[in-house]
Amino acid sequence: MAGAALMTTAVIGVDQSAHAAIEMTSVVSTVGTFESGYQDLRVGAGAIYLVSAIPNAADPFLPPPGHTINRLIPGSAPVRIAGVSGSGGGDGGPALDASFEVNDFVVTGDGTIYIADDLTHTVRKIGTDGKITKVAGSGSTSSSGDGGQATSAGMDPRRVAVDSTGNVFIADQSNFQKPTPATASIRKVTPAGVISTVVAFPDQLGPFVPKPWAEQIEIDAADNLWVARVYTSGSGIPLKQLLKITPNGTSTVTSTEDFIGMIATAADGTTYVSGGNFNGTVFTLSRFDAAGHLVTLNSSPADPALPLKDGPLATAWIGGLARVSPTGDLFLLESISENLELPPTSRLRVITNASPLAAAQPVQPARILDTRPGPEQTGYTGDKPAAGATVSLQVAGRGGVPTSGAAAVTMNVTLTEANAAGYVTVWPSGIDRPLSSNLNAEALGSTVANLVTVPLGADGKVNLFTQTGGHLIADVSGWIPAGVYVPKTPTRVLDTRPGPEQVGYTGEKPTAGQTVDLQIGGVAGVPANGVSAVVFNVTATDATAPGFVTVWPTGQALPTASSLNLGAVGATAPNQVTVPVGTGGKVSFFTQSGTHLLADLAGYFTVSSGFTPLTPARILDTRPGPGQIGYTGDKPGAGATVSVAVAGHGGVPSTGAGSVVLNVTATEATGPGFVTVWPGQTARPTSSVLNLTAVGDTRPNAVLVPLGTDGTVNLFTQSGTHLVVDVAGWFPG
Repeated sequence: MAGAALMTTAVIGVDQSAHAAIEMTSVVSTVGTFESGYQDLRVGAGAIYLVSAIPNAADPFLPPPGHTINRLIPGSAPVRIAGVSGSGGGDGGPALDASFEVNDFVVTGDGTIYIADDLTHTVRKIGTDGKITKVAGSGSTSSSGDGGQATSAGMDPRRVAVDSTGNVFIADQSNFQKPTPATASIRKVTPAGVISTVVAFPDQLGPFVPKPWAEQIEIDAADNLWVARVYTSGSGIPLKQLLKITPNGTSTVTSTEDFIGMIATAADGTTYVSGGNFNGTVFTLSRFDAAGHLVTLNSSPADPALPLKDGPLATAWIGGLARVSPTGDLFLLESISENLELPPTSRLRVITNASPLAAAQPVQPARILDTRPGPEQTGYTGDKPAAGATVSLQVAGRGGVPTSGAAAVTMNVTLTEANAAGYVTVWPSGIDRPLSSNLNAEALGSTVANLVTVPLGADGKVNLFTQTGGHLIADVSGWIPAGVYVPKTPTRVLDTRPGPEQVGYTGEKPTAGQTVDLQIGGVAGVPANGVSAVVFNVTATDATAPGFVTVWPTGQALPTASSLNLGAVGATAPNQVTVPVGTGGKVSFFTQSGTHLLADLAGYFTVSSGFTPLTPARILDTRPGPGQIGYTGDKPGAGATVSVAVAGHGGVPSTGAGSVVLNVTATEATGPGFVTVWPGQTARPTSSVLNLTAVGDTRPNAVLVPLGTDGTVNLFTQSGTHLVVDVAGWFPG
């Protein structure tokens, strides 16, 4: 089959340049008011995380004996996930049983929490399994240990930040304001646990003058380190200097006598600063414009007795800490208590970005791998990959994917001229090959394609393993920033085949008409709350007879839709499936004719991602009879184009949707050929989303495609076939 017929048109989201930053016209609204003294917040992994002081039982005016961390899903009450009153213990055990005092904390895209702990003078990590461990610090507050393991280093951690490759940055305030030589520095801990000093601020003013330490640090989408540095001028006036530390060095952004309370960086690169004046009478919120100038968005009197006002940002009264969400909204945590009021009261508000960040960034479909020899070979040098071969593919910086800032990519991967029946696995570089597969070839000479969403390794690469050998082709169609979609190393969460590898299921091979419910909330790093949808690579194998498999949210009626199709006894078929999480954190699998089921978790969308998952709904079926929908006429012939109305159908709104997740199936193929899917009202590209290799073939594939200006998508069939389309979700446009 010609090379062009093995490409993909799948693109998702909208152009990043179309996103607006927070403006004075943005709207401030209240999320909730809480009778608790919340002191800090972070937004990530589909939830809001709040730090609260534990009341001192002996005297409420004495310092608290520790802090808790609480997860808030808007619309529900906060839930404690870490922290108790105690003496700093708990490493290696549940975070709910650990004690700490939070100087600062950060939440990564998958829900991992890093804490700068003032109780133990260490940096600690709460994993997605709920366990707490030490990342850095020996307990000594004297700076030491550079070049060795971070857990043996002395430090006094004040602030913490984490970049996209897992490096942990620590603002170390060792021996601050002591007459001994002081250290005010930024230190880095690599994923291997080795610590070093990346920035050391000079002790310019003598041993008894406050040192120029880093009061706030933050990492932006391009892995630049932002530092709010405090120091004292020769006249004794305290100053703040905002630094942007790039991989190429340090640059001063601005110097001001105002107080810098928080730095917040959005996924589109916008940087916000909240703070005020030193006497505490004014709170300001600002951002940097494209020219690097600081633009004041709001200036409010900082008085907790005043009635803080919602409404347009220009006229609202705001205060407190500002943190940015993955979609570009800003959250404010404000104290609305009188100074001596007990219990303290907090209010959480949000400044809504009218043009939220997309859950993925589109690129023009681009071929970044083709192992076939000749002038079109790309991303690879050599002969046809043999059985057991692994191809390392550079993705970052190619095909429209940025060199940094991409957490995962969406690619259409094709195996062609297969040496035998076998499978292909795609996974991020730098880790062991997982027990999972992304596509399956059924016989010698097979051509099979499947959409793959895969995290990038720390070096910007992915690996492709072919079990039995064959040529490999990869077309990249989009990339996903961290936070809104949380990519996972492919993890098998369901395997119905009996034996030691059976997981997520107990029993014999699912029979015709059987439904298997899979617990996914709280499993394999998927949070129990705050998840809108999960992405699986689903494989049906050892089919009892021809039939289909449907995946849908537990607790809802079985929809008229299919996720993958099996064409014969013993068949194996994979497909990527995006499905909302149902009742009890579960999803359901229905097998029409009986088959073993495998599901490999690829990632999940957070509730703040802007992606709206739908129970799969059929919007096109060209087969004649009572089930025909979205089409009138006979089977589409060779060269036919079918236009499908998507906006206003299957749960997709009539306006506001920019792109959709579809499952496209070609069935009863007239002969070998391909199917192309693209936005309506545009020219058909030279590409395809699925390939048919024989008369009567049935092939499905997931497709992520923008809508045309009229709300339609087009489907072209090269050789003639019936077409079936089920919609699974939509992104705003």
